[in-house]
Amino acid sequence: MLNVAKILADLRANVIKLEHNQSKVMDRFKLVQLEITVETNGHEHVRQIQKELKRNGFEIIKVY
Repeated sequence: MLNVAKILADLRANVIKLEHNQSKVMDRFKLVQLEITVETNGHEHVRQIQKELKRNGFEIIKVY
């Protein structure tokens, strides 16, 4: 979670809510699901955040 928080902070995304849930994944010792609600500066900002998270190995599922 620290890596995700740093990426979001570096990109100046405002974290509104963060939920950590290991019970929603099959291998809870290797995978963790994070549900993060962030405030952004528009669609381009969202694309930057997604790109950086993916570049760091995170799988992104965007939900509105």
